[in-house]
Amino acid sequence: MSKNVKFSMSLGQELNDYCVAEAKRIGITKNAYIAMCVDTVKRQSESMAMTREASAMFEHIKSEEGKSGKE
Repeated sequence: MSKNVKFSMSLGQELNDYCVAEAKRIGITKNAYIAMCVDTVKRQSESMAMTREASAMFEHIKSEEGKSGKE
């Protein structure tokens, strides 16, 4: 096995162990914990996309106002 595969398997096992421990700590199944994590990541990703869109819109409006102010 290559070093990358061994590292990936080791990381996967560590992640699994962490999920099992956290799931036990809060009293849910490992799969429920993983689903909760995936949902959280999805929400954060959507939020970041909305932030980027809002920022781009703000920059566009600011540049348009700058153009109209110069004329």
